Amino acid sequence: MANNSSLSDVFAQQLNPLTPMAFLPPDIGYQSTIAAYIMVGTVGALIWDILTNVDSDYKLLFRHKISIPTGTYFLSRASVLVYVLVNVIFQTAALPNCHVIKKTVCVLYHVAFSSTSLLFFLRVRAIFNQNRFAVAFFFLLWLGVLGGSLTVATVGNAIHLGPTDYCKATAIKLYASAAPITFAVNDTFVFLAISWRLLMNAPLDPDHKAGFNHVVLGKYLPAFSRALLQDGQVYYLVSVTSNIIVVSLTWAHTVPLAYKLMFTVFNVALTNMMACRVYRHTKFGDFREDAISTRRIASQLGRLDLQGGLAGQGMQFAPHSVNVNSQRSSSDGTRTHKVTIGDVEAVQPRSTEKLQLTRTKGTDADSEV
Repeated sequence: MANNSSLSDVFAQQLNPLTPMAFLPPDIGYQSTIAAYIMVGTVGALIWDILTNVDSDYKLLFRHKISIPTGTYFLSRASVLVYVLVNVIFQTAALPNCHVIKKTVCVLYHVAFSSTSLLFFLRVRAIFNQNRFAVAFFFLLWLGVLGGSLTVATVGNAIHLGPTDYCKATAIKLYASAAPITFAVNDTFVFLAISWRLLMNAPLDPDHKAGFNHVVLGKYLPAFSRALLQDGQVYYLVSVTSNIIVVSLTWAHTVPLAYKLMFTVFNVALTNMMACRVYRHTKFGDFREDAISTRRIASQLGRLDLQGGLAGQGMQFAPHSVNVNSQRSSSDGTRTHKVTIGDVEAVQPRSTEKLQLTRTKGTDADSEV
């Protein structure tokens, strides 16, 4: 008994009071170290994403009109960057007041989540701008995210590790899980709604029924529709998956707290990078939400009988320039309709309801819609 006591005294004397890990059990110390590494890597990835898009951000700020979506974009970008940086500082640096820093982290979480979610809402509003009920529904979902993230802003707390100035987060209240849950629900509905809208505006092979492969993967869709779906939606699908993982970890009692906080920080950064990437691509025309309604115009024009007074005449449809011409082949007498929408040219034989689309500039690829 005396030997055990003496060994404990010797071990206690060998502890370095300046090393915070010495005041944690070995397993928790290991988990905290891994979490710190992942957070530092997350900061690096986020900064790299910002630096690689400096040119696009400069154009948004100085060459485009500053609008509410653009302001939301920069607010989201800045708040997420500060949120991740403060988390890394909290995890790795000696701080005089852990409680204040942790409260700051939680408030930044609220701002970052709410502004990123607002980018999701602004995109879905642009697509469903003619449907007030859909816009109202997604606005309510965004308000749910706003309220859910407020729960985190009210529960954050931290303590010092022993006599050191390093910090350790305390357990989070269970009701704070409302934040990732509402965000995951919002992301999922946005993803499915936009996928459904693309599906409804695309002519499908009648031999295939609408299902998971159509809505999520775009399988059996024509190439042009599938490109719209995959180019824009793949980023939201990544965000949805990441948020579902966060929700699962929140309710998994066997997952250490350090890992939960680590993946929360990673998820905020990843979701923001995906949402901002979609916004930039949409703003600069790499893929456009209004292409959906434009394609509906093309599809409907392709079904018109243009043999009468419209033959050989141009027609203008806002917001794109749409020209419709009809001509008869000298060889077999077949009448062909040609619809030009912006830089996209569609040719429709009289005998079919499918449009053959070719871009007149920017690409040599042919697509079928």
